[in-house]
Amino acid sequence: MKKLIAIVVVLAAVGVGAGAYYRSRQAPEPKVTTMPVTRGDVVDAVAATGTLQAVETVDVGTQVSGTVQELYTDFGTGASALGMGNGSVNGVRISGLIGNASM
Repeated sequence: MKKLIAIVVVLAAVGVGAGAYYRSRQAPEPKVTTMPVTRGDVVDAVAATGTLQAVETVDVGTQVSGTVQELYTDFGTGASALGMGNGSVNGVRISGLIGNASM
């Protein structure tokens, strides 16, 4: 029984010593850089060099030629409903051609 009490006392002493050691160790203070707050414009600039390359190249065939007026879809998306186009063409030129052909 005396042996068991001696082991418990030694383990308790080791535990107290280890706890005191870890509590006494001082961690270095973190370095913090501060600056005064100022009010100003947000400036976002990007500088880059190199060449641009398309992620995917697509051949597009048209039935009507003209200047693209509007695009309704974005890259990688398609028309959401049957019959919905992906864009519209400026119809001034084709309207003139149709008008001349009907005369």
